[in-house]
Amino acid sequence: MREKKITALIMSIFMVLSLLPSTVFAAAAVKLDGQLKINGKAVVGTTLSAELKDVKPEGLADGSISYKWSRKAVDDTENAQLQEIGKEKTYVVTEADLGCKIVLTVTGTEDKGYTGSLNAETADAVAPAESQDQAAQDTQVVPETEEQDASVPEVPAEEVPETSTQTEEEYEEIPAEESGMEQTDELPEEVLEPEEQTGEAGSESVEGIPAAQEDGTTELYPAEGEDQFYEDDSLTPVDPSEMEDDEAGSEEVDGIPPAQEDNQDQSGEENQEVIDDPESVYLAEALTPDGTGVLDFGTLPAGETADGTSLNVTVRNTGTETLHFLGNSPERFAVQDIVDPLEPGAEVTLWVAPRQGTAAGNYEDVITYISEEGAQASFTARMILTEAENPEVPALAADQELLEFTADEAQILTLTNNSSEDISLTASTAEGTVIVDPSTVVIPAGENYQFQIVPADGLEAEKEYQDNITFTDEANAENAVTIPVTVVLPAEVPDPISDVTSDKDSLDFGTETEGYQEAPAEDYAVLTNNGKADAELSDPVSENGEAKYFDVLLADSILPAGGATHLIIRPKTGLAAGNYKESFMVTDLTAGKDITITAVFSVSAASHSLSVAPASLEFAAAKKGYSQIEAQQITVTNNGTAAETLSQPVGSAFEISQADTAVLTIQPGESVSFTVRPKTGLDIGTYQETIQISSGAANVGVDAVFQVIKGTATVTKIQTPENITGLANGTKKDAKSLRLPSVVVIETTSGNMKAAVTWDVKSCAYDPSNTEKQTFSVSGTVKLPEGVDNNNKLPLSVKVKVSVKAYAPRTVSAADNKITGIEYNGNYTTQSKISFTAVGAGMDNTSPRKGDTRYLPLNWTVINTNTWSSAPYTASFGMAQSGDYTLKVTFQLQKFDGTAWKSIEDYASCKVPFHVSKASVTGPGQNLTPAADRRNAVRTGDSTPVLPFVIILVVAAVAIGGVIIYKKKK
Repeated sequence: MREKKITALIMSIFMVLSLLPSTVFAAAAVKLDGQLKINGKAVVGTTLSAELKDVKPEGLADGSISYKWSRKAVDDTENAQLQEIGKEKTYVVTEADLGCKIVLTVTGTEDKGYTGSLNAETADAVAPAESQDQAAQDTQVVPETEEQDASVPEVPAEEVPETSTQTEEEYEEIPAEESGMEQTDELPEEVLEPEEQTGEAGSESVEGIPAAQEDGTTELYPAEGEDQFYEDDSLTPVDPSEMEDDEAGSEEVDGIPPAQEDNQDQSGEENQEVIDDPESVYLAEALTPDGTGVLDFGTLPAGETADGTSLNVTVRNTGTETLHFLGNSPERFAVQDIVDPLEPGAEVTLWVAPRQGTAAGNYEDVITYISEEGAQASFTARMILTEAENPEVPALAADQELLEFTADEAQILTLTNNSSEDISLTASTAEGTVIVDPSTVVIPAGENYQFQIVPADGLEAEKEYQDNITFTDEANAENAVTIPVTVVLPAEVPDPISDVTSDKDSLDFGTETEGYQEAPAEDYAVLTNNGKADAELSDPVSENGEAKYFDVLLADSILPAGGATHLIIRPKTGLAAGNYKESFMVTDLTAGKDITITAVFSVSAASHSLSVAPASLEFAAAKKGYSQIEAQQITVTNNGTAAETLSQPVGSAFEISQADTAVLTIQPGESVSFTVRPKTGLDIGTYQETIQISSGAANVGVDAVFQVIKGTATVTKIQTPENITGLANGTKKDAKSLRLPSVVVIETTSGNMKAAVTWDVKSCAYDPSNTEKQTFSVSGTVKLPEGVDNNNKLPLSVKVKVSVKAYAPRTVSAADNKITGIEYNGNYTTQSKISFTAVGAGMDNTSPRKGDTRYLPLNWTVINTNTWSSAPYTASFGMAQSGDYTLKVTFQLQKFDGTAWKSIEDYASCKVPFHVSKASVTGPGQNLTPAADRRNAVRTGDSTPVLPFVIILVVAAVAIGGVIIYKKKK
């Protein structure tokens, strides 16, 4: 029992595993997170790159993400018009990027198990010269607080040099979250002096961490009276007296050079670093343009010091080793950092500018560049900032200094009362050129009022008028505002009118034969509005009052400017023979203009003509008491121009087959057939009559001959039939087509008689496929009538000579090529499905002969060219944009070589112009482009291997089978 339970449990586990979807075991894709940054500044010629150190997960390989650099216009706040400019890891800023932001998008590669995207963007791209001002603004990170002393420079944390004696003792890096400052990618640029610290929260130093500053920066030096702690727990007291007056920092401590006085020579000769290696010298000097070591900005207005006010200083490496300079951020001056390593003997010129927002005062600061190796280069920056004078605000002010009128339209002028009392204003003009509404008003203190100004009536067009509007305080005439006015009114433009014209004055419908069953196809004239106003069109009116001979229809009654419509006309059916002419008039009610189109149609009198083949019937003689005679066929053809309804033909000695009533009506070119045979029981004699076939308007006759003999006679001679000539080439190879006679004349002892003959057409030398002229003989066997003996043993055979003319190839003309299904100059909409068929001349030749020609439809073009590979030569399309188009079909000439059609390098084209207008109903249109066949399996994106699950399923099946076999054995 226990074994069964274990077996059942194992089977259940395998079955559950086999039924689990593969997505359960598929590894989840990791989504990119964190903050993407861009290294480098948006300056033309600068190389930008992605900084991924804050992007999660860490350690992304190059193949795990893709890069896309885009250009973004300043006003594109929604990133709707990003322009892609690169896909590499780095991007070099070009002049095309000036004034735009550079956007970097990093996207996870799904094949590597990453999803999501991160974006970063730069500031507006600038030219190299403009980047100096931009850098000065970028370095100003920490705003000045009210408690800071503007005369005391701050010491940036990153300017503390690391000397050779500090290789094992480094300052502890304090996270931004613990120090209370906002976390950024750069260290704070400015720190407060010990004297500026307050007793607020975070002012105490704990475990060697400097006290938090009010502006969010971290102090690297302890406050007065406090001890300074380092990582090695050694305690170094700081004597405040050492930092007072000019002697503060005069001693060298732990390799840090002594501080210098403001008036000390800043050439850099005393800024030497003591190093362990006597062969390496780390020295630098700062040089000003005048060689004094001082950059003097002179006197500047406070608040405007960042507007292009900058001077240059040169830093030179005077040592023997490469220097790597730290960032520099003085309090009252913005300076350019030394980004690249400075080789021995090399120098770099840097800009220095007063920092915007610095309060008024006299400033003389020592600015020092410090390298990672301990080299220093110092200079003095000096400036005097003065308070700007506040302009006096007028008591009454206008929002515009000049009013210019170029049209007879009102303008708005706003006046503001800046005083502390209400002002009663009166408006007046010097020349009366304009009208001010209202002319008097009271404006409360501190508020404004909008006046409407409009040109006066009666001003001449295209003449310049100048005037002044004066607004005067009724209580104080000196408190007034005068606004100059210029008026130049344009010449009057007449109202737009419509102008409807027709592309045709008349429509000719050709000629039909009297009794026509279907009228000619409709035709139309195109009415186009060439004016600038919509045209209202009247219904078409016939010169006869009501349309008498034609049906007429106007497609649209409202014709917009530049639009077109159709006047469609078609002849009526059932018109008698005659010539018909009728004029129709459409009136442009908007412009009062009449448009007249004349329609012309002719109906010719019908011609009636019947023919019958063969024209005569000869039956073989028969002995009295004969049985039924074999019938012969006659065919009646309508060669006229009107339909003919035949009467059933009858004969006195001959029987004629009965035809249905519907068959007796034949259209022009159509035929009907009858069978004719002699009646049975005729007495001895010769029967000859003309069988009449009539329609009432035309008739035709067939001569029929039959002889009945009395008794036995003996044949004495068989007459040879006359030669048959003039047959068309390709005539079928049979007795009827070759016009071989059904009887021959035989001479007997009782007179001449007719005897039936059977022709051996199959054995003759005639070849219907031969296009050359042919002359040949056909042998026949004569069958003697009953009662006629061949006692003279004459050979009962006969021959007839037949001639067939040479073949004249059926050649075609390119003018017979045509396109059906689409109207010439037709009007369609953007929702129309346009279908057409290309009909090549000669394509209906189903039995071609050598030398025949035809035009094969090859391709068609509206915008793009599309090629046919085989029949049917039809196509459908639709146009998404309105406009005038032309459908062009190209045909290629082919010639039959007796076996197949061969193409010739001879082409012809047929064109149909048409117009497409925008559909009035903007519903979802039908996609007329045939969809491509999709035969590939749909990819799901799940790359989980299926093989392990198949193996589990197989193992489960084997386990189940094993249990079943085990139970059966037990």
